[in-house]
Amino acid sequence: MSKFTLLLTISLTGPGELDWTPVRDALRLWPAEIAGLPLNVVFHDDKADPQTAIDIADTVLAEGPVDAVVQFALSGPGFAMAEWAAEHQVPHFALSPIQGRPDPWTFRLSAPPELMAEGLLEHISDRGYARLAYIGTDDNYGNTWRTLIASKLGERGISLCANESYLRTDVTTLAQAERIAQTQPEAVVIGGPGQTAILPQTDLRRFGFKGQVYQTFGAAMSVLADAPPVDTDGTIMVTGPGSVADLLPSDHAAANVTRDFNARFEQRFGHAHGSQAAISTCDVLKILEPAVREALLRAEPGTAAFRLALQSALEADQPVVTGSGTFNYTKADHFGLAPDGRVLIELSGGQWRMAQ
Repeated sequence: MSKFTLLLTISLTGPGELDWTPVRDALRLWPAEIAGLPLNVVFHDDKADPQTAIDIADTVLAEGPVDAVVQFALSGPGFAMAEWAAEHQVPHFALSPIQGRPDPWTFRLSAPPELMAEGLLEHISDRGYARLAYIGTDDNYGNTWRTLIASKLGERGISLCANESYLRTDVTTLAQAERIAQTQPEAVVIGGPGQTAILPQTDLRRFGFKGQVYQTFGAAMSVLADAPPVDTDGTIMVTGPGSVADLLPSDHAAANVTRDFNARFEQRFGHAHGSQAAISTCDVLKILEPAVREALLRAEPGTAAFRLALQSALEADQPVVTGSGTFNYTKADHFGLAPDGRVLIELSGGQWRMAQ
């Protein structure tokens, strides 16, 4: 009997690794079948290393056909696998919002940075802030946000009065925080992934900055919520709806999907997942299921014809409602996420709520 073989990699170890525990748990909720086919998942740790990701893919492909690749990985392995997927013509789903290179076979499970940046900038404009500062990590994540923020302020009449960077491995940003505080911005955007996002915020407060702090999509929500409220109260963050399922209005497109997933997760593991990435494990199957059914009308899994049919089905301009919002991939858009893929939340007394 035919089977659908999916190579799954996660950056479990290596430089800059994140806590993928909720994702690993969520993967245990995956069914044994997809579109009526046995689901054969080949799992590996890419160690957050691009070459390791390529070596894994080459080894697995040498052992038998691969119908699709799913990566819960950092941008380095994501870029590498996008090139591999294009070379071998294998549909590739990347959690990292990689962009800037030809990617005919790569589909994102994350929101495009532009979509998230627009959400923050709309809020900044609505608040009437005229002087903004930015500090972000000196890597693909932080520099992508840096470029987006800097390029879109002029049209909104907002000036960038400070632009600082730091490394993911830094233990202090006091020098940068001091320089920012001296420019007296009304608001600061922090572009730091994971646990790195809290560092500039606490250092800014030490220098007496009392203005508005904005955090970006990749910041660790739990770390911010657990920090002393004196440092974090009033923080506004843009995130995906899957991170705040209990806060979503009932008419939000993702509300039912996220709440159903949360219920199944809590029933299995006895606690909430608190992770947009965990929701994405559910999303990828929701996206793949109808595409696999369509591809099966044209070819058998394990063949180049099937992979080509799967790519075509994914690009068919058909909306799929997921826990991250509504995806609608087309040939020209392999992000495909509608504006319902972002929400703004605010921290108050260690609790997140919808931002005003």
